[in-house]
Amino acid sequence: MADAIAALKAAPGHTLPVLKADLPVVLGEVAGTLSQGDLLEALASGAVSPTDSIESVVGPMPTLIGAGESFDAAREALGHVALLVAMSDGKPIATLTTTDILDHVSEVNS
Repeated sequence: MADAIAALKAAPGHTLPVLKADLPVVLGEVAGTLSQGDLLEALASGAVSPTDSIESVVGPMPTLIGAGESFDAAREALGHVALLVAMSDGKPIATLTTTDILDHVSEVNS
């Protein structure tokens, strides 16, 4: 849990993909997602302790988007989920969050 908490604190969004293997990975090695809110709720309720593994708080698979998809498609998808995983040739290559979209919009408009 300590590593997960540190990673979530450093993440630009508040959700991270959970991987079954070290990078680089293929889609089958993405186990799900871990959100700051879900982790906080589980810790505060006592459902998990800081010494537990994260398996019990791993959420659903992240939403996937093709690397060639448009900015508008990514923006629209992030209206429904906290994290997108960009895919190329069946492999995850990047994550996108609403923070990434906001950064892009602010750069374009400045």
